[in-house]
Amino acid sequence: MNLSLHSTKLRSYFIKALIGSLIVAAGAGIVTLLFGTFDILQARILLTTLLIGIYSIICLCCMTAFSGRFAPWGLIGIGVSSLSLILGLIAAWMDFDTGWELFGQIVKYFAIFGIVGVSIGHQSLLLRLIGKATLQAQALIFGTVLVIGIVAAMLVLPLLLEDFELGDAYWRMMGVFAILDVLGSIITPVMARAETRRTAK
Repeated sequence: MNLSLHSTKLRSYFIKALIGSLIVAAGAGIVTLLFGTFDILQARILLTTLLIGIYSIICLCCMTAFSGRFAPWGLIGIGVSSLSLILGLIAAWMDFDTGWELFGQIVKYFAIFGIVGVSIGHQSLLLRLIGKATLQAQALIFGTVLVIGIVAAMLVLPLLLEDFELGDAYWRMMGVFAILDVLGSIITPVMARAETRRTAK
């Protein structure tokens, strides 16, 4: 699957749609803050604005992969994030009389899809650097992408196994991978750009 020929047009349409939805959501949020009475309706409107804003940022991150061979991965990220947004909006606007158990399940899968979507968006930002990177920089990029995936999996697992006690060692290891995630995310772009400049010279 190659989206390189259509990436510019697809990105243009998607960005326009995101901007339109953000403007509508932001307008509703501003009106609510200025004139609302902060009841449940206003809280739901503000939560909707927040969800759409976060969704837009994640999608823009995923779209950075559209111009390269990892375009399908970016599309998967947008799809997963869209599922998270839908579940988040359902949770924000659902009638609580339907039961807290259903609400809890919706929030759980909203969180799961949200974690995966954020992780793919994060990975997409790094994968876009692959094209001009040296072999050493590519190894660091793929290593960081792998660590991001491990952190996401370790965050999702407790949600899927909510009745299972994972233990202190599990959370310590997740903390280690989280530190490596942050470290790689900072170092990788700097190293990739430095290697690119060195090669150009």
